[in-house]
Amino acid sequence: MTKEEIKLYYKINEKFIKDCECVASYMQRYDNDYDYITDWEISEYDGELEVRGNCYVYSHGYYVCESSVCFEAELIAYTDEQLKDHVEGLIEEREKYIEEQKRKTEEEKRNKELATHKRLKEKYGDISL
Repeated sequence: MTKEEIKLYYKINEKFIKDCECVASYMQRYDNDYDYITDWEISEYDGELEVRGNCYVYSHGYYVCESSVCFEAELIAYTDEQLKDHVEGLIEEREKYIEEQKRKTEEEKRNKELATHKRLKEKYGDISL
């Protein structure tokens, strides 16, 4: 690398980190892990560019865990409004997924109860109290 290329890389890397931190500030509403990220890198995965963020969490000087996040590289080019809309969409999707899982769980529980009721009814007949 030439001296000029090194300076250019430094400036672009500074902007990249700043933009990643901006995305992270929005994504914190979706995932608290974005609060702690300190190291950012860009890489290619399945033909798509993605940004990965990592950090090591320490408590009282001892390593506790590693935290990492990942997002599409195109997010660093989004406007504030686009980032806000994107995060709201992610939150909405997650809420729908949770509701669907809750509905499925309740349905499975009801079906098990009905099957138990049917089995007991077949075994003991109709019992009136």
